[in-house]
Amino acid sequence: MIDPARQNAAAIKYLNVFPGANVSTATIENNYVNTQNEIRNFNDFDGRIDWVATHKDTLFARYSYGQDVFDKTVSVVGTPSGFAAGNNVNHPRGFVVGETHVFSPSIVNEFRFGFTRPLYGYINPFEGEAFSANLGIVNANRSPLLGGGALIGGYNSEISYTGDGGPYEVPQNSYQESEALSWSHKAHTFKFGTNIIRREVDFFQGNDSKGYFFTGPGTGDFTGYEASEMVAGFNDNYSISNVDAYFHTHSWETGYFAQDDWKVSNRLVLNLGLRYDLYTWPVESKNYQSNFDLTTGTLKRAGTDGNSNSLIDTNKYNFAPRIGFAYDLTGKHTDVLRGGYGIFYYQVRGGIGNVLSNNPEFNGTASYSAYSGYRITFSGEAPNNTNLNTAATADLPLPTFGNTSIEADPTNVNVISYSKHDPTSTIQEWNLQIEHQFGQNSVLDVAYVGAKADHETNTYSYTSPQLITGAKFFGSKGLGVTVNTNNGSFTYDALQARFNRNMTHGLQTTVAYTWGHALDDATGAYSQTGGSTILINANGPLFSANYGNTDNDQRQAATVSILYELPFGRGKQFASQIPRAADYVVGGWQINPFWTAGTGTPFNITINPENSSGPSDRPDIAGSAHNGEFKRLPANGNYQWFDPTAFTPPPVTTTTALGPIGIYTRPGTLERNKFAGPGYDTLTASLFKNIPIAEKIVGQLRFEGYNLLNHPQFTNPDSGYNDGTFGQINSTRQHSERELQGAIRITF
Repeated sequence: MIDPARQNAAAIKYLNVFPGANVSTATIENNYVNTQNEIRNFNDFDGRIDWVATHKDTLFARYSYGQDVFDKTVSVVGTPSGFAAGNNVNHPRGFVVGETHVFSPSIVNEFRFGFTRPLYGYINPFEGEAFSANLGIVNANRSPLLGGGALIGGYNSEISYTGDGGPYEVPQNSYQESEALSWSHKAHTFKFGTNIIRREVDFFQGNDSKGYFFTGPGTGDFTGYEASEMVAGFNDNYSISNVDAYFHTHSWETGYFAQDDWKVSNRLVLNLGLRYDLYTWPVESKNYQSNFDLTTGTLKRAGTDGNSNSLIDTNKYNFAPRIGFAYDLTGKHTDVLRGGYGIFYYQVRGGIGNVLSNNPEFNGTASYSAYSGYRITFSGEAPNNTNLNTAATADLPLPTFGNTSIEADPTNVNVISYSKHDPTSTIQEWNLQIEHQFGQNSVLDVAYVGAKADHETNTYSYTSPQLITGAKFFGSKGLGVTVNTNNGSFTYDALQARFNRNMTHGLQTTVAYTWGHALDDATGAYSQTGGSTILINANGPLFSANYGNTDNDQRQAATVSILYELPFGRGKQFASQIPRAADYVVGGWQINPFWTAGTGTPFNITINPENSSGPSDRPDIAGSAHNGEFKRLPANGNYQWFDPTAFTPPPVTTTTALGPIGIYTRPGTLERNKFAGPGYDTLTASLFKNIPIAEKIVGQLRFEGYNLLNHPQFTNPDSGYNDGTFGQINSTRQHSERELQGAIRITF
């Protein structure tokens, strides 16, 4: 029992909002079930017009429109709950115009101009209602733009998460101009051109704008249970931002190129080219952005004290040579050797959540953790380090928008840092392939394809606990530092084979096979699997310990595609003179089987800290893991994918000489992404029936089946060393079950 005098009134009101249990369980957890409804509306169209103005000028224009909405109901009735619950909008718009002008039979100019405006947005549940304020939870509904509930939760087990980070809107304008002039002269075809893009990314986005009350780790630090933590204790961490502006950023991406297709002889053609790219970093229209300096521990604001408006240098040395060739080996056009090499540049910026406007003076968050002495309840703040929640009578902290006074000595905030002098990310690609033609209709192509990327972006937490000591960089200041630096690398090597048989006697076939291997040491902002933690020691991040198979490394993949027009009906091999009425039933059938199979993708095995003050790690590997054994476990019906006993924890500190006991002293011996999960094997097939309706109108009946044999496509196993189901598979991939559908199509 909790003394009524110790009960936080706002917490009691909050807990009373939850509905009663509707599932009988042996405990008070997992006792409520509700089905969320998802409604998706798509209203999209495209329109195009072509105009032959003169015999030398052709023009076209195209417009695209989208009005797509995804609505999702809450997970706990009566509360603003459930991931992505609310109104999610996507309203893309775009147009492009183009003109091709023929100066002479040998000189042609192509001009294109395009504009796109994708708009993404989110409106949270209970928008327009002071949901949290009505319960006594402060700071959440302080503006008409901030309706609904503050984000509240822990590990989503003892009590369900509710609330959200706040509404957001991200309209983006992109203007693109491209022009290419082609000139054919004797054995050469020269081409010169430009490609210029201006990107404008605007956004209103609250980062924990209504407050994020986090209870954990596990069951809370004060009472041992999440619900009682809210009522009689304190939140383990409170973070909040004071969003007060619409941010407007713009940047440029420009490219200039020249190339020559040179027909050296009847058997040899060379492609020689050079491209120059210039990419600028985003500039905010009012200089509402800053960059955290790791050396000085200060924030550098754009446009002040000698800082540029973009805060990151523009790399001006992005020259990209390209070369390719095609050689007729026999002079009979049946055997051709092709190859090529090129350098390409690209810029990775990590999405809205990783832009420099999200530093704490502007759109960033400030954090107040119990570990640092803060005592936060739903309704107020108590003096530091007290354990009496009734003393929480002071106002909750709230950062001030544009508060530049924190730049010299930021504390208790989350900051973002980019390297000021980073080179542009670069990828080199090369290939060598041989093609052989069989008869008139079949071609076999075998190729080696390689790539090497340099200066890939690593995005990581610089303030994660360190090996050996458990200390954190800037720990005394309570900072959370996200660093972005272009120091990663990537390699890819593959053998690719493809056989294609063109349509002959109603049959077309394509068979393809790829063996490939990709390795990297980068954890970018767009990692497909969330990436892996960069381990840190007192000297800094250990990037080399992160080298391993890429998150999407797949060793083998194969596809077989067949299109077969059944030989029945008018004009076909059989029943070619059948009456037209009968042909509506017998003729016009087409079957299209498509088989695809491949090996699995990697999973990264991790081990939790032995001491909560230390970092997570990868375990040591102490024996054969027997990866892929796929053994059924009678106890729970799961499948054992590998032997969990093949792994052991890395060594930990055993004295307090350098820090707490139980901190990992080194990275585990197991490589990142060492093992791969289950592969896939699916057969998809479609059956089409073409029905002539009028001279230029054709109807089509379509029957399609996905994963027709309903082969289970399993997910990767549980890769958490500390989990009770470590090494086990207990689910299949989303949307991998057999699906059947029918459709009617009219072409006119």
